[in-house]
Amino acid sequence: FYASVEQMDNDLYRNKPVIVVPCITDYTCGIAASYEAKRLGVKTGTRVKVAKEKIPGLFVCKARPKRYVEVHNKIVEILTNHFKKVQVLSIDEMACEIEEDDDFDCEMIAANVKLDILDTFGEHLTCSIGVARNVFLAKVAADMEKPNGFTALGEKTQEQLKTLGLT
Repeated sequence: FYASVEQMDNDLYRNKPVIVVPCITDYTCGIAASYEAKRLGVKTGTRVKVAKEKIPGLFVCKARPKRYVEVHNKIVEILTNHFKKVQVLSIDEMACEIEEDDDFDCEMIAANVKLDILDTFGEHLTCSIGVARNVFLAKVAADMEKPNGFTALGEKTQEQLKTLGLT
């Protein structure tokens, strides 16, 4: 999330490998990594010195917690326009309840949420949405199609989960 916000706010970082650090030094580790950095083998927790060795030209960006909270708050506001109950799980994860009667409309609701996020932040901040009968399975579903997917676990949940190779 932090790396995505940095890429959204800074044209220079867009579509480039970025890590976010608590302070600018080679002796700390990344607290967030962009999808581009992750694809090149640098993820959260990688030491800056090691990350720079793996990815020449890596952007190392000092964290801006207040900015991340601003974006988080705006996302929560968007979600409260679509859902009666929004449970904040972390700065970049929320669980939202839909009415049982709205179950068939979950794809449309997700599309509307994505459109509102696009209208508010532009194309450089994405969200993955997972729909399931409980928060844990919804989180698993959201992780299945990152960085901007939609997955609903329903009648074929067992089959869908088999694709993850958990057994």
